[in-house]
Amino acid sequence: MKKQTVLLLAAVVVLPLVLRPAIASEIWIFAILGLGLNLLLGYTGLLSFGQATFFGSAAYVAGWLLKHYGINVFLALGTGVFVGAASAAAVGYLCVQRSGLYFIMLTFALNQLFYFVAYQWTSVTGGEDGMPGIPRPAFLGIDFGDPLAYYVFVSALFLVSLWIMKRIVESPLGRILQAIRENEVRAEAVGYNVARFKLAAFVIGGAFSGLAGVLYAMLFGIVPLEAIGFVTSGNVVFATLIGGSGSLYGPVIGSFVFIWLSESVSTLWARWPLLLGVAFVIVVLFLRGGVVEAWSRLWQSSKQKLSLGIEAGTLHSIIGPNGAGKTTLFNLLTGTYPPSSGRILFDGRDITGTPAHRVAHLGLARSFQRTNVFPAFSLLDNVWVAAFACGASWKGLAWQRTDRYPEVRARALAALADVGLAEKAEQPVREISHGEQRQLELAIALAAAPRVLLLDEPAAGARAEKALHHRADRAQDGHHHERVRSDFGHALRQRDRGGHAGRDSEKPRSAARLPRRRGGVILEIKAVDTFYGLGHILHGLSLGVAEGEVVALLGRNGAGKTTTLRSVTGLTPPRAGEIRYKGRNIAGLAPDKISRMGIALVPETRGIFSYLTARENLVIAERRGSRWQMDAVLERFPALRERLESKGRLLSGGEQEMLAIARALMTGPELLLLDEPSQGLAPLVVNAVIDTIRELKSQRVSMLLVEQNAEMALQLADRVYVIDHGTVVFEGTPAVLRADRQITATYLGVGG
Repeated sequence: MKKQTVLLLAAVVVLPLVLRPAIASEIWIFAILGLGLNLLLGYTGLLSFGQATFFGSAAYVAGWLLKHYGINVFLALGTGVFVGAASAAAVGYLCVQRSGLYFIMLTFALNQLFYFVAYQWTSVTGGEDGMPGIPRPAFLGIDFGDPLAYYVFVSALFLVSLWIMKRIVESPLGRILQAIRENEVRAEAVGYNVARFKLAAFVIGGAFSGLAGVLYAMLFGIVPLEAIGFVTSGNVVFATLIGGSGSLYGPVIGSFVFIWLSESVSTLWARWPLLLGVAFVIVVLFLRGGVVEAWSRLWQSSKQKLSLGIEAGTLHSIIGPNGAGKTTLFNLLTGTYPPSSGRILFDGRDITGTPAHRVAHLGLARSFQRTNVFPAFSLLDNVWVAAFACGASWKGLAWQRTDRYPEVRARALAALADVGLAEKAEQPVREISHGEQRQLELAIALAAAPRVLLLDEPAAGARAEKALHHRADRAQDGHHHERVRSDFGHALRQRDRGGHAGRDSEKPRSAARLPRRRGGVILEIKAVDTFYGLGHILHGLSLGVAEGEVVALLGRNGAGKTTTLRSVTGLTPPRAGEIRYKGRNIAGLAPDKISRMGIALVPETRGIFSYLTARENLVIAERRGSRWQMDAVLERFPALRERLESKGRLLSGGEQEMLAIARALMTGPELLLLDEPSQGLAPLVVNAVIDTIRELKSQRVSMLLVEQNAEMALQLADRVYVIDHGTVVFEGTPAVLRADRQITATYLGVGG
């Protein structure tokens, strides 16, 4: 028997000995109500202020039947469960049509609607006086009028409710709900109708709330108007957050804290709600996972101790396999995360726990494993912001024009020159290549004039290895930071010597031509127009993929590559044109339906369900009949086998990419869409990705590959499309594209 179960059973036995049975019963009733909310809030990610709607409605209906018709206890409970589920279905159907703030406000508004109906319907509900006279009928000779007997009954129902909820959250349904919480778009893309599953969570949560409502009415013999009011909804949200949402036992602990404070402490101190406020502030600021997560952190520590030192003017390399903790170390050093124990000293000063912005002002700058720039800015503005942040003075912060800071501009331009991007200073970031974005990220770090520079996979996805080696050699020779930086920029400029074609030379080379292969066409995009809001992204785009063919889709950032994949998968439906898969027009179909037809997407963001384990990420996508079952994908990615029980958020970038590809394969796709599969990965992981694509190609899995690493894409592709501003400007073989220097320079940013 698990420790949690033993403690819970002990609490059930001890509670009526230390508290009045009525208060002890109320704790378990409130815990049942919290279980229902927790399924929505903790497991599905839906903050609902409508639980009192289901709680109060069930209490009123069952209370009316008990009072006027004398129905037995279990019929009353069944009625409450039904009414709670039915009212939740009605409310949920309306609310799941919206998300975010609109969802929350809908639950609140509908709760207020039910509240005012109860307030005005005095002939049934009693209005603000409530509905008194609710009996507790005896059953099989057991007199539930006895407080202790009723406590035993309530606690037994609570244990049964907890067991049922445990089965639900550990079932495939529970995993799917958690997947929706972590990444709604990804869950829909692997084949789940998100709205239906959200509605299912509403109905189940409403059933638990209805059960709690009937027990509450029988406990106090009255259904007060507050039972269906907003305050009750707020209280259960409060209790669940204190205990820990997303944990099975969180609502139980939160209910004990809340009821004990409200019922026991209130008799000693009239201002007891102040304690609730203090408790909530503590949870929000220091215990974001609630009491349950704080307890687990206290007793579990998975991090090993690390010690290292860096001398001034030297270069150090942090080497290790994916998941070894390299990026985590950088996050600790720069204040992104505080360490659990130990100290971090910088120039003799203890900076442990110092916020990231203060660490930056002390002289520590970093780059990120995955490109992390300001995409809406120009290159100069990106670097200017970094240079200004660490400037000597912020005088005129709110009113002086940015061009009135010549020294900041000079530093920004110098940093861009150091990495070979000075000629593109005014160009928008979205128009430069991925490799140039990696160079820009280095310029941002250098603009802060750091004393320590932390580079996280700086050459990932870029062709800057020579420059990095040159910089390392200079650092090891004992040169100062500024001199090394200058040489690094020189190396990058040497790499780019030969220039880039200007925008004036941009001319579409050819319209898209559909593939001519014996296997036939599996995907055909015809004259597609796709918008993001008012932004027109794809302009009459046409392309095709044959059965068993690998097609590369290349272009600068912002050209429309990811939008093309999203249009195919239904995540961003096109407004015009056709998308035919195996001859059927799928444009406008729901993403889950498209996924089940045999199309799988590996998104640029990877879309890992961060609070599910790696195993659960795979199982949730598993399909019957797929050629790729668990053993097959683990054989393809052996590194995942050792990480199956690790949460997705604890995996390294490389492990997450492997998991994203493996999960897509588990669906058994006939058409695989890959969006930047090599971005931010170490060379060994990139090789594993390349081998996987080649193996899939040998199995005649059709693929549409978006990749900033043009050389990798050209090695793998049978044909290539280059797009710019949502229009095809080139279609042909990799050999033809390599030979066309004007196209590669103009649209891919590769110098001739």
